[in-house]
Amino acid sequence: MVRSVVILMLALTAFPRICDGGEEGADPCYYEGVVDKGCLQKRYDVLDKEYIKQYREIVAALQRQGVQLPSDSTDDALTSDMTDKRLDLLKQSHSAWRRYRESACEEVYYQYYPGSLAWPARMHCLIEKTQHRISEIKDFVA
Repeated sequence: MVRSVVILMLALTAFPRICDGGEEGADPCYYEGVVDKGCLQKRYDVLDKEYIKQYREIVAALQRQGVQLPSDSTDDALTSDMTDKRLDLLKQSHSAWRRYRESACEEVYYQYYPGSLAWPARMHCLIEKTQHRISEIKDFVA
């Protein structure tokens, strides 16, 4: 248990600063053994909104590509079909990823349940996985 607490405490300093306050390099959501739940929630909300924004921008871009009317050229028709397929796959991966994130972070929650670190551990999991997914989804358009 002590090892888990130490690992979580180290993880608390690894996240980028989204909330205000705290020493340079320190996690402002964690101070002298106390976790600011509001700060963690704010951090997650900001990241989730960023993820949703990135996702919607990619969907819109793919839809714009797909609405181009194919000419008599088979290359244009093939491009349109590929865009539709890519859009479908993106939507499927989005749904699957959200289910994965929720279940993986719920599992983290129960590693610490019923302790006071259960909720912060889950929030850090959500934050970490959302940050990683934002990076992945930005690569999707590349």
